[in-house]
Amino acid sequence: MVGRREAFPGPCAPVAKRLVGSRRPNNMRRFSILRVKCESCRKLQEPKGWAGRCPGCSSASFRVVIERAASGWESFDLEDFMPRPEYAALLDDPAERYWRTRSFLQCGGVSGEEIEEFRSAPMETRRRMYVTWKRRELEATMTSDRRVCERCRVIYKVYENRWNQSGYCSQSCGNAAAKAKRVSKG
Repeated sequence: MVGRREAFPGPCAPVAKRLVGSRRPNNMRRFSILRVKCESCRKLQEPKGWAGRCPGCSSASFRVVIERAASGWESFDLEDFMPRPEYAALLDDPAERYWRTRSFLQCGGVSGEEIEEFRSAPMETRRRMYVTWKRRELEATMTSDRRVCERCRVIYKVYENRWNQSGYCSQSCGNAAAKAKRVSKG
């Protein structure tokens, strides 16, 4: 997909753009497990000779730390090179469009088999696996004032309104679900 930009409204619209698409579909450089810790005995697991179970307590439930690193060059539009005096003071260096990010993601309740599968999977599959693990962790630790939307699967805080009480995160989800039910009935 070729990069496409949309401008934010306001006086700094040409500067305050966000990248909607990317010229390179995947700028992810690293998405790998840095640390594995047993959730029962809190012992850090050694990567050599690891068999998917904690050698100390034989537990198979772990907390993982994943390093996510990405970098790349921001795409340009022709209008980025047009001089505009109203925002010239906001530009540090228009030639510096290189970006990089690095973060550490944590997730608990991951089994030894899932960790082994993660290590041998391609990067996009690893990203999807992490999202699945994190969602499972969040759903397992939800309090009574939180629910999962029946339509869009978002976790939301329950308020005293008819759509929240019906199992939907928002009025639009409730209305869309009601419309889908009417259409399916005929």
